Amino acid sequence: MNALKNDLPPSGQTLHEFEDKRHQGSRRLFLATIGLAVFVAGIGLGFFAGSTKDSYAGISYEEAQQLLDDDLLQDPAQSKASFEQFWRVWTLVQRKYVNQPVSDDQLLYGAIGGIVEGLDDPYSVFFPPEDSAAFLDEINGNFQGIGAEVGVKNELLTIIAPLPDSPAEKAGLQAGDHVVLIDGLDTSGMSLDAAVSHIRGEQGTVVTLLIERAGNDDLIEVSVTRDVIHVESVQTETVTVDGNDIVHLKLTAFNSDTAAAFDEAVNEMLLQQPDGIILDMRNNAGGFLTAAIDIASHFLAPGEIVVYEESGTSGEKSYEASKTQSLAGIPVVVLINRGSASAAEILAGALQDHDQAVVMGTESFGKGTVQDLQTFDDGSSLKLTVARWLTPDRHLIDKKGIQPDYYMDRTAEDYSADVDPQLDLAEEYFQDPTGFVEVKQKYLAPTDVTE
Repeated sequence: MNALKNDLPPSGQTLHEFEDKRHQGSRRLFLATIGLAVFVAGIGLGFFAGSTKDSYAGISYEEAQQLLDDDLLQDPAQSKASFEQFWRVWTLVQRKYVNQPVSDDQLLYGAIGGIVEGLDDPYSVFFPPEDSAAFLDEINGNFQGIGAEVGVKNELLTIIAPLPDSPAEKAGLQAGDHVVLIDGLDTSGMSLDAAVSHIRGEQGTVVTLLIERAGNDDLIEVSVTRDVIHVESVQTETVTVDGNDIVHLKLTAFNSDTAAAFDEAVNEMLLQQPDGIILDMRNNAGGFLTAAIDIASHFLAPGEIVVYEESGTSGEKSYEASKTQSLAGIPVVVLINRGSASAAEILAGALQDHDQAVVMGTESFGKGTVQDLQTFDDGSSLKLTVARWLTPDRHLIDKKGIQPDYYMDRTAEDYSADVDPQLDLAEEYFQDPTGFVEVKQKYLAPTDVTE
């Protein structure tokens, strides 16, 4: 098993995952590749070690031991499952399936994919070599598709976030849209990997989505022309609000280069000495854990908790701010919406719990599980959910999300009219932060959210 190396094209999903942080030879990921990564569409069977230690299809138990850590590989003889049926099915397919030939690789990768699919976890995925390469390319922020993060929420295929200036955004897709049909295919009961493979495609091709949108009685048909997508994850603009210089810092992803780009933006801000920062993470679907920690460290004191990781097997672990608190003393407003997920939720939750920012917008997506990415010698890889995240005040993120301090939605009508009441509310805060609390009572978010 090979850990991802520092010089690998740090792929960035649209699901952006996390930088070259190592975790027992793996790259730690946040967001399931709910975006446009290619998911394996394999058949569902078993794993590659048979009921004995004899070699089969060119793979022996001893060779497998060399590929995996000894403590990770279970002797199939010790398993309660019977592998005899697996090998019978394997043999029957090879001998009798109508569309021959069937390669060993086809069966092997399909079988491994079946193990992961059996977990019924949309964020755990096995990638055969070709799909793995595409996934890694996405972690770098480069891919072909529509430029939208796609996930499953309440058992519905959902647009988590269209990327800025992407074909998806230009076509009118919005965070929270439920995808009913993909090119006429019903998505009910469709696996996430299958849905993603149908949505993704080559530059210049068109995919038609039938959308259910909150507040609309009729379904909406949206045709999107796929294109090459590159994610520029850090964008800054300075606006003047009542004589105050406010930096609108848009953070669109947590890719492998996001932390370095944020460092550069911070250096420019320190020279400028702004009166406030609007950290805009709306429609940011997440990314590398290390990027989130590095960015949080600009706002938090060294040693302050950024996030807790809770595992069912190894207990609890905390991640702490580790850099100089370079932005201390500068008022911050964080903007989130239903398209803010994973690493974006971790950063927003950390700044909120430590009273380093006022959070505005809507509740976030609620993607709070941890994925490890293991790569193998043949180029295939496994992304597996291994833990869940809690904010510094131990609020569970998964399926709950981050609740804003001040609630303000941006409706379809607002998008159409090119108005942004969420950003307007954030800018208004800097006119009089003290008086804002009293004047804006009606925007206070509900406090009866159950944990």
